[in-house]
Amino acid sequence: MPYFQIILTSLISFGPFLVYLIWIEQSSSLSTISFILLGFGIIYFPMAMLAVVILGYTTTISPHIVIPAVLRGGWIYWIGIAMLITLYIISSMIENLTSGSVIITHLIIALVGSYTFITNARILGIVYRERQEKLG
Repeated sequence: MPYFQIILTSLISFGPFLVYLIWIEQSSSLSTISFILLGFGIIYFPMAMLAVVILGYTTTISPHIVIPAVLRGGWIYWIGIAMLITLYIISSMIENLTSGSVIITHLIIALVGSYTFITNARILGIVYRERQEKLG
């Protein structure tokens, strides 16, 4: 069940971006709309994941729960988002630098991906601890 919750949360968060990228924008994948949808997914996903983990059921992925929680998260949530974006950029840069060697690239990306996932969980824990009363 937890794996299903992660996949469902990811699909809901990044679904608009993926739909736009696959079905609507086939010629140029780097348009402004695709960046906006990706940014929305990056902002939405951590709080949606936090809601699923804390409350224990997937119906908390709903925008009427997540968007107000993002607004109540305050500056600490935005610092967490900035840290996650930085980790994703570093991961992308490492992937581009090591693209010549298949085994080394997969090993490094797996390590960086695991670190990013663990850091994401830690940041969400800090956000929840600091903003527990405001988040409800």
